[in-house]
Formats: sequence, C-alpha cells, structure tokens
Amino acid sequence: MPPTSSIPSDQQSRTNSVFLHLASFLKFIIPLAGVIVPLIIWSAHRDKEFVDANGRQAINFQLSLILYKFLLLIACIPVFVIMIGDLVALSEAMEKYDSILSLFSVSVALTWFVILLIILSLISVFEIIVVILAAVKASGGLVYRYPLSIGFIRKESQATV
Repeated sequence: MPPTSSIPSDQQSRTNSVFLHLASFLKFIIPLAGVIVPLIIWSAHRDKEFVDANGRQAINFQLSLILYKFLLLIACIPVFVIMIGDLVALSEAMEKYDSILSLFSVSVALTWFVILLIILSLISVFEIIVVILAAVKASGGLVYRYPLSIGFIRKESQATV
C-alpha cells in the first residue's frame, strides 16, 4: 500500500479534497474534465495545506495516466498498421484461396489488439480503485500517495535568504 501522510485539516478541507479526487471520474463523461475540474478545485483552495497536498497528488496521478495511455497508444500504432495490412492481404488471399498464412497473421494482430484493450481496461479499473481509496483517505484526514504517479507538480519550496 502506498504511503500516506497526515496533515492537519479541517472538515471543509477534507470535503474539498474528497471532491478533488472524485472529480477525476468526470473524464468518463467529458474528456479532460478529469484533470481540469480537479485543477480548478485545487487552484481555488490550494491555500489550505491539506487541499494543496491532495490536489498535487490527484493531478499528478491524472497527468501520469494521460502519459501512460498516450505511450500505449503510440505502441498500438504499429499493431494497427500491421492489422490493416493483414486485412488487405487476407482479402486478396481469399480471392486466390491462399488464406491460411494471412489468416494466421490477422489472428496475431487481433490478439495484440485484444491484449492492448485488456491493458487499457486494467488501467481504468486500477484508476477507479486508487481514486476511491484516495477519497476515503482524504475524508479521514490523510494524504494518499498514488502509486505509479509521476511528480509533475511539486510543492513550491520556500526560499530562504
């Protein structure tokens, strides 16, 4: 289980933090709302240390997921290209009754496509679980550190003179 930290919080900060985490589910309705709405909530209430810490965690996690899914999409491009080429080859081969080799290559490409869809589904299930866990931790006054999250937004350090 990822580490959590306790920061003094009032009930309003806890409530704002819970909404901040759960707002990421809006992306299932409106694209990019899962980052934009938490960013708005965080910006409006980041003067509270508890909301600031939860906001950074939630936004970093959402940005990390966008990056991971983008990289997965990039990895899918060769599979799609191969699949399209194989489907064209299969249709041509079926006209000549020489479809066994083409059918095999199409099935390999389809298998990779299904594997990539399963990975995307697992990422979504993982996201739902950890966001709910983060919201529960926030309601209890704890800051949840999301696993596999990249620290895009870091706490501003205090400059000492």
